[in-house]
Amino acid sequence: MIYMHYCSKCKFLHMLSGHRTDCPGCGGTITELKIKYSDYLDMNLKEREDFLKKCQSPDSLQEITYVYKKHKFSKWYKKGGKRG
Repeated sequence: MIYMHYCSKCKFLHMLSGHRTDCPGCGGTITELKIKYSDYLDMNLKEREDFLKKCQSPDSLQEITYVYKKHKFSKWYKKGGKRG
């Protein structure tokens, strides 16, 4: 499954499989978003730019953040967040 994530450090939207917590670009912490990848694809360029601006605002980001509660039970989390 593809999930939308946002990295506050590099200010980039990522489309990633699985529930990730680290940015593949800069290694910072990423936030999983409530929006479906298919819904993001349906947006036009202006809507995508507005959505990115919404992600860049800490208050707005908190409203659109999805909290994946089971990540604490995953193998990589138990290994200190390191994959592999």
